[in-house]
Amino acid sequence: MQCHVIACDFDGTGASQGALSPEVAAALHAARARGIATMLVTGRVLEDLRLALVDFSAFDAVVAENGAVVWFPGDDQLLQLAPSPPAAFLGRLRERDIPFHVGAVVVGTWEGHATDALALIREAGLDLQLAFNRGAVMLLPSGVNKATGVERALAELRLSARDMVAFGDAENDLPLFALAEVAVAAR
Repeated sequence: MQCHVIACDFDGTGASQGALSPEVAAALHAARARGIATMLVTGRVLEDLRLALVDFSAFDAVVAENGAVVWFPGDDQLLQLAPSPPAAFLGRLRERDIPFHVGAVVVGTWEGHATDALALIREAGLDLQLAFNRGAVMLLPSGVNKATGVERALAELRLSARDMVAFGDAENDLPLFALAEVAVAAR
């Protein structure tokens, strides 16, 4: 197999303690120099990655918020692939003292609050799903996952998932693994 695309998860795979490892960054830069497209694919909020000063020069695309946001650093093109969470829903989370972090689309909390979050989703009649990532849980519009975000990034880059290698380490990487021709589970 000849690799044309590398899709790499961030936390636990390409990064540790919030920073891209120097070895992974060097490998991604070398791949890009050989004409291989590289993508950062993460559940993290894009703004949080920017605040962490991630070196985006290693990537042709960043798929953030577990597939809900796609950003192309080269031309600073940003695509939001799903609607933002309703303000009333965020207010209900606050009222119930459920800790959360919100991005453009994703609402993140901890696994211990999943049952309460699901109850609020049902009460509000929202079409949201829960996506688990180790001890974290993300609330996203149904059908949004890392694979849908990567598919959109691939379409914009005029590439295909054929000959794509994906690296990940958690439950939220499973849709990405199903899309890729080769999947590597990091430990």
